[in-house]
Amino acid sequence: MSLETEPLTPQPEFELDTFTVVVLHAGPRAGDYDRADTQRLLNEHLQYTQGLQQTGHLLAAGAILDDGPPAQRQTGLGFSHESAAELLPRLNDDPAVKAGIEAVKIVTYVCPKGAITFQRPPT
Repeated sequence: MSLETEPLTPQPEFELDTFTVVVLHAGPRAGDYDRADTQRLLNEHLQYTQGLQQTGHLLAAGAILDDGPPAQRQTGLGFSHESAAELLPRLNDDPAVKAGIEAVKIVTYVCPKGAITFQRPPT
């Protein structure tokens, strides 16, 4: 692509921050498990997510209360400085994602440095 055909974008004079935003939603097998297995997988998911926060792969993560249709319900949200390519394999190792009761969407955002901050988990 030549410079003449590249899209024009603002060129800020300030430093930028890039965040990978993770959105969890109901996976393709969300209704395939009984209540006990679903609860076990969600508990394993919580432990796995907390581990990603403690090791610095996720800056913050939490649940979303979404009253949409069950098959489209968003269930969680996370933020990372890792690129989507770095983070996606870690997210795919989540027990609930592997089992298909959760699925992952990733979006990358760029904003002014310092506009969004996260409290570090206690060590």
